[in-house]
Amino acid sequence: MIGVGCYFLARRPASITLGKNVIINDFCYITACYGIEIGNNVSIAEHVSIRDYNHEFSSTNIPISMQGFSGSPIKIGDDVWLGRGVMIASGVTIGKGCVVGANAVVTKDLPDWSIAVGVPAKVIRSRKPDSVAENPDEIYSIKGSVQI
Repeated sequence: MIGVGCYFLARRPASITLGKNVIINDFCYITACYGIEIGNNVSIAEHVSIRDYNHEFSSTNIPISMQGFSGSPIKIGDDVWLGRGVMIASGVTIGKGCVVGANAVVTKDLPDWSIAVGVPAKVIRSRKPDSVAENPDEIYSIKGSVQI
């Protein structure tokens, strides 16, 4: 599902790849010069910005708008939730099962199962219980529920 007002741009030869069951809420901005890969079962809240490039600005003799771009691909793993207003910077990998809090700016890789918040985003804890099986097809029982 893709919400209203979303903007996607992939400059050749880059691509934006969406996995299965991806939800992208309203007014998200996703642009690629190097490649963006979004895994399965990812939830992206409103006003999220994912951009794999940035303007060059090293020269003071050339207008910034004429200096070109630099960057690298972004990878977002399976079962990730990006909160409202999150910004993902160039070259970042967000691991499987991560949760990124609202308005965080992710500038560095996040390991699997991390919960990250802030500007810049910092991991505050892990959401992976020790007892979780590695097989995603397995059914987990939660506090007294019956496994079928």
